[in-house]
Amino acid sequence: MPGTRFVIGWIDEDTPHGLPEHIEIIPCHIFADHHWAQMCARYTDIELAAACRPLLGLTLAERSGEGEQVTFLSPTTSLYRSFDHLDGTRAPMFLSPNIAVPTRPGPGPDDKRILNIGMFHSGAWGLRASEETRRFLTWWSGRTRDRAFLDLCHGMCLDQLWLNYAPVLLDAPLIVRHPAWHIGLHNLSAIRLEYGEDACLADGLPLVSADFCGMTGFHPVWTDHAAAGLAHPAFARLFRRYTADLEAYESYRIPGLPAFGRPLTAPPFRNLRRSLKSNLERLNEFIDTFTI
Repeated sequence: MPGTRFVIGWIDEDTPHGLPEHIEIIPCHIFADHHWAQMCARYTDIELAAACRPLLGLTLAERSGEGEQVTFLSPTTSLYRSFDHLDGTRAPMFLSPNIAVPTRPGPGPDDKRILNIGMFHSGAWGLRASEETRRFLTWWSGRTRDRAFLDLCHGMCLDQLWLNYAPVLLDAPLIVRHPAWHIGLHNLSAIRLEYGEDACLADGLPLVSADFCGMTGFHPVWTDHAAAGLAHPAFARLFRRYTADLEAYESYRIPGLPAFGRPLTAPPFRNLRRSLKSNLERLNEFIDTFTI
């Protein structure tokens, strides 16, 4: 969008060269300050990237003038058109709900799964720089310095679960319920996504953005639902376009594993082990309730 500054919070040790002049890179170790070494040792690469999001937001909010809009979009997000029309208020922050309507039976995450991972998606949020929002980001980033693990069994889900507090700690944040905003594996089963003559439509409205987290690389939450994304004709078509767009940036690719954070890879036979575990649990339940 005209007049917009584009900033990348960069975690890796090496940085890409030859980026367009309008793109600024901020190395994460700068705004993480003296916590950086501990965070790298503590987190996997996925956890570290998530933990840095509110720290980047706080850095940008402190650099911005009063009331200036700061928007965060994850690297797996594609933006198809302006989203200015979605925010008709002067809300201190906008949040993207994982689901905006009750879930329907299907391959996507159900209501209980959403409760585990959080009400709001941390891959798309924005705020207006103010004392109130800087105070919230200070609180949020303080939590993610040492409490951004992915451990659903112990009530932790990266940076995302802490966003549940935003409606409590901020004065009337905007919850974006527009059906064409931030479509992904988190809400694919709750909307009607289809291709029209000229564009992809979500519940009949032109698509604004989509998130492909879990589709291109292993993610311990969203990769479980990737098969449903590939089986959805319209979403699969969007994903093919997304991967084709990524090939255009091949010259910026940095080879090798991330320099910071412990690399997280998919455990071998992940789905088979999960299926066996489920079957064993059902067998155990049957044995416990069998009348002798």
